Amino acid sequence: MKQLPVLGPDTYSVRAPWDQRLSLVDWIVPRVLELTYTTWDLRAFALDLGHGDEPFGWDFGRRSQLRAELDAAFFHIYGLTRDDTVYILESFSAVRRNDEAANEGRFVSMLRILDAYDALERAAQAGNAYVSALFPPVEVFEKGPPVDDAKALGLLRVCTLVRLADDALDLHLLTEHYDFGPAVLASLGPIGQTPEARAWAAKRPDVPGLKSTLEELLATQMVRVLPRGDGFVVTATEHTPPRAKLDDWFIAEAGLLMTLGKKFAEVELTRPVPMRSEERSNVFDLFRSKKLG
Repeated sequence: MKQLPVLGPDTYSVRAPWDQRLSLVDWIVPRVLELTYTTWDLRAFALDLGHGDEPFGWDFGRRSQLRAELDAAFFHIYGLTRDDTVYILESFSAVRRNDEAANEGRFVSMLRILDAYDALERAAQAGNAYVSALFPPVEVFEKGPPVDDAKALGLLRVCTLVRLADDALDLHLLTEHYDFGPAVLASLGPIGQTPEARAWAAKRPDVPGLKSTLEELLATQMVRVLPRGDGFVVTATEHTPPRAKLDDWFIAEAGLLMTLGKKFAEVELTRPVPMRSEERSNVFDLFRSKKLG
């Protein structure tokens, strides 16, 4: 097996050079899923990959672009230059003949792959996220960052807590539940001895302060911080990951946090009037006065 030209699993755990927000596997899997999940017979497969919706339609043009992006990505992953890519693609003589016969002498498949290859390279060199030609864009099925990615864990922890609180969580409660040490497992009784709890305690990294985490979430519009009475409430937005797409790891961890607090049922979570833009700039001054983060 070591002699086969197959990349090891660790290859796909690194960040995609053309989109640092995602690992290679998180960039590749949604495209593979859209190409393969075209029948209800594969629903279990789709659910395992975080997709709970109906099968994808068969759109020839879209499928061609998806294949081109995947082919281009793997040419990059294997370290092949553009000239190498052209040489390999031109070796598929049967594909070329059929393509040219159907497209007035143009090898459309190769041109589409090279366009994607060039776009991926430009994005990687500029440090920007690759923008696909597909519309609507490929849906990324987030299953959570690696447990050693403290920054991402902090972001997704807030989103999970907000989702589990019916999309609106008092800022005071979020402050109490955002971070605590593994020692609290002893106070949770049987739930503290579950495999999820033990795994959480063994692998949990420190997370950034709540203030910096909320600043980033606000900047990306993944949550809103709205005034309510003398305090604030953190609410979900259309950009907050839906609960169905939050990884079980974070659901279990948030469950531990909520079990510890035992206060969520006592809080009236209302929908306040959204904060005006001129008020938003004052939010973190008030956070500092509350000694957050």
